[in-house]
Amino acid sequence: MGSRLAYTPEHHQFRQLVCDFVQQTVVPVHENWERAGCWDRSLFTQAGKLGLLGFPVPEQFGGPGVHDFRYQRSSSKNFSEPGPRLRPSPSRCKTTSCCPISPI
Repeated sequence: MGSRLAYTPEHHQFRQLVCDFVQQTVVPVHENWERAGCWDRSLFTQAGKLGLLGFPVPEQFGGPGVHDFRYQRSSSKNFSEPGPRLRPSPSRCKTTSCCPISPI
């Protein structure tokens, strides 16, 4: 049986950043996005500036170059928890690093 990978203090700090982002940026306008049937592109711009997207993208291409799936897991999980019911959109997701987010 393999050992489980524990979350580090950095993972918990990142998780809190994602929670705060969702509560401050997504929750207030989610109903508008539902009615419009699309999201405001600024969501991705703001998420990118905070380092919430493109984890494995190499630094020379503007990404953090992080190959730790636990950050992606924290991000995905928090976008699908209470508040807006959002999830990564697999039909438009070419990699696990920059998935669009779709309402459930």
